[in-house]
Amino acid sequence: MNYLKTSTAAAGVIAYGLFANVAGAVPVVIDDFTDSQTVVQTGVGSTTDIETGAGGAIGGERDVELTVTGGTLDSRVRVNFAGSGRFSLSNADGVTSTVLLQWDGVDGSSALDATTGLGGIDLTDSGSNLGIGIMVLSNDLLLTSEIRIYSSATDFTTHVFEKGIVDSSGSITPGDPTDDAPFLHFAPFLTFAADIGAGAGTVGGSGADFTSVTAIELFISGPASIDLALDFVTSTDVPEPATLALLGMGLAGLGFARRRRTAK
Repeated sequence: MNYLKTSTAAAGVIAYGLFANVAGAVPVVIDDFTDSQTVVQTGVGSTTDIETGAGGAIGGERDVELTVTGGTLDSRVRVNFAGSGRFSLSNADGVTSTVLLQWDGVDGSSALDATTGLGGIDLTDSGSNLGIGIMVLSNDLLLTSEIRIYSSATDFTTHVFEKGIVDSSGSITPGDPTDDAPFLHFAPFLTFAADIGAGAGTVGGSGADFTSVTAIELFISGPASIDLALDFVTSTDVPEPATLALLGMGLAGLGFARRRRTAK
């Protein structure tokens, strides 16, 4: 028996199964990071890359803009490097950066299309999914990010968060650099713009209609020397605390199996 292949498959089934079957919800995958992409910026400035034909990304395209805001060395974004199935951001010593991940349909452009874009996708799966989940596999410094959901060019809602965990009561609490990963950050649709440690989000126009989404953006602020890895971004139901713990174990096992396979 191929133990590595079996353990990888089992971990993947555990992670996806637990995430998909809470209260019968079916996740709407925003990005599973299985489509390869590499972006490098050296010194202050910006680099943009467009990954078309991205089957694991909602709308079939992922746009990445990497901006170095300080320092003279490299900032590097890698997606699915060596078949890892993850997003990673690495800043060299003294380098600070920001990353914009954008999903707005296949248009071959990094310019935001929030008018037609994703064509009005229902992230709630007819009300079964209650928020956005981001699985953080590893993070060695304080993470500040923002998710922005559009229903038109003028109607949007943002959710701002620092590295946080779901505690034993199921509530979201601000994190710190000593929090253990992997962990799931969950942003409920009902309180999407609420203050989650890093300050309240914003609402543009009438706010986002999560049943009719035209574009999604994820902003990441990378402090000097950060090493960050994300496993997926998806809409989902609220995991129970025990389920969340098993989910973390499953994803941790999946990541370990991937690393062993890559090493061989």
